[in-house]
Amino acid sequence: MNTHFSEARQAIQDGAKEIDTVLPLGLLLSNPPQYSSVFDHLKTITAAAAPVPVKVILETSLIPTLLLKIAASVISAEAGASFIKTSTGFAWGGANKDDVSLMYNAVKYKGDVKVKASGGIRSFKACQEMFRAGAERIGTCVQFEFVHRCFTGFSVHLVSLSCNIVVLSLTTITDIILSKFKLEFDAIYAKLA
Repeated sequence: MNTHFSEARQAIQDGAKEIDTVLPLGLLLSNPPQYSSVFDHLKTITAAAAPVPVKVILETSLIPTLLLKIAASVISAEAGASFIKTSTGFAWGGANKDDVSLMYNAVKYKGDVKVKASGGIRSFKACQEMFRAGAERIGTCVQFEFVHRCFTGFSVHLVSLSCNIVVLSLTTITDIILSKFKLEFDAIYAKLA
């Protein structure tokens, strides 16, 4: 566990503003599940990262049961995660609205743990579904043309342009940050209608 602590600390010293870590699936999927070890692993990382937010990636498409998905969500929340995230985007399956809803409902008792839907989200309709299911953020790899098509009909105002980052202000969606490789919608579920 010291290695995980050291790696998180080093990432922060190197300038990380958030830490992503993948839930140790081997421990979760063992028979019986090693819930305590999963918690200890995650707690080590969140303690090392404090006060920097930690996103715990569950890889929901690889977790075979609803019970284990709920357990992974709750354990992550109890270990101090700021976000629980559906996927790295590298495993098959990615995000789906049922998993996002399940994760959201599993951690809403904490009040401050958010859900990030990531992996396989390639349309504006899919983004809306994820927000409606409880996601606070969306992670997707898209090009600017995709985003432009998504927002056709919205009132878009360019706020700033710096390197590859564009910050847009929309009448029904606020604070969308678009980079060349990643699009994240922050805390706008309530603003989508």
